[in-house]
Amino acid sequence: MKKVLFFCSIAFLIVCTGCKSSKINTLSCTRNVEQAGIKFDLFYLIKYKNNYVTNIQSTEKIVSDDLFVLNSYKDDIESIYEPYKNLKYYNYNIEISGNTLTSQTDIDYTKVDTKKMIEIDSNNSNLIKNGKIDVGTIQSYYQSLGIVCD
Repeated sequence: MKKVLFFCSIAFLIVCTGCKSSKINTLSCTRNVEQAGIKFDLFYLIKYKNNYVTNIQSTEKIVSDDLFVLNSYKDDIESIYEPYKNLKYYNYNIEISGNTLTSQTDIDYTKVDTKKMIEIDSNNSNLIKNGKIDVGTIQSYYQSLGIVCD
């Protein structure tokens, strides 16, 4: 009888502790816009676990036949990312190839120093709470910018 009670207790603990999913979920967000001959293709892949963002990978493409426009956008984007250049687990790359500027970021929110991110830009505190980003918060933020998530 003690063995049955022991195994029932173990089974109960496994069921209860297994309630929180350890599965990584993904959310894809996009926006495609064309204005004044400039095409913007934005893609964000959000990975999250238990409703908290673990990683965001973005690819933002700007297409224009005007190299001056692309270089202006490149300068602007580089100035935004420059303060993050020495922050571990916050990776970005910006390049122009032909008529397309591509900006890519990869941020590991399970390892990046979120306090430092807030020090760099206090606006990050609108998303980061107690060192974490709730997936609903980032989704609402993207939607407020016209970015569609599914």
